[in-house]
Formats: sequence, structure tokens, C-alpha cells
Amino acid sequence: MDGTGRVLARLARQVEVGLATVDLSLAQYRFLALLAEGSSAASALASGLTVSRPSVTAVADGLVSRGLVERRADGDDRRVVGHTLTAKGRQMPDHYCWKKGHFGSVSSPIGTQITQAVGFAWAAKLKKDDLVALVYFGEARPARTSSTTG
Repeated sequence: MDGTGRVLARLARQVEVGLATVDLSLAQYRFLALLAEGSSAASALASGLTVSRPSVTAVADGLVSRGLVERRADGDDRRVVGHTLTAKGRQMPDHYCWKKGHFGSVSSPIGTQITQAVGFAWAAKLKKDDLVALVYFGEARPARTSSTTG
């Protein structure tokens, strides 16, 4: 395995560890992210997850049982089943504040924020997108600088 492969393997492992704190698998996280972007048909989700349609059903089953996703029948074709995020599901991992500007607001534990930013940056690099990833966190109090101290 080359250096890039090792970095990706470590990154994936760190994301899995972070997601375990909210009891999500990587496949479930990706499923929620795809739904947040608007994909809802099983075939589109399978393509986005690079898995078979039966695998999408298995991932969806776990999310439906936890109240994060709902299934809905297509009004025109009963064979087509769509998926939507529930209110609880919309509160999960990562939602865009400003999608056009690629500005995401992460509502997950701090343990996943760094790895999400690295994953975003890596995806941008692979797509050759000219984007920057930024992550910050702290104690939610003003820094002690000359402008904030008396």
C-alpha cells in the first residue's frame, strides 16, 4: 500500500471511530449525507454509495428503525421507493449552511469534525476542485488577547 492508501485507510478508520460515538456506520453516514443533498431513490443512493440496491435496503432498514429516515412510495410507480430524512435525521452529521458556497455546518461530535474536514479536503483534491477545508473548535469563550482583557 502506498502513502496515499495508508492515509486514506487511517482517515477512514478515524471517521469510523468518530461515527461510533453517535452509533452510525460509515455507510449510514454516507446515506444520510446523500439524502441531505437530495438523492432519495434507491438506485441513486446505490450509485452514490457504490453498492448494490439490496445493500441500500439493508442500510436504510437500520436508519428507518432508528427514526432517522422514512420510506415513501412513489405516487406514479409503486415499485419505486424513495427515502427522506426525518427531523431527527436532519440533525445528524453534516448539513450545508450555504451549499452553493460549499460551506458546511457540522453538528456532530468534535471527534469527527477534523476527519470530516480532512475528508472534504481529500475529496476536493481528487475532484480537482479549488476549495479549502477549515475546521475549528474550542472552549466557546473569548481568547485572552489585549482586545478582550482589561
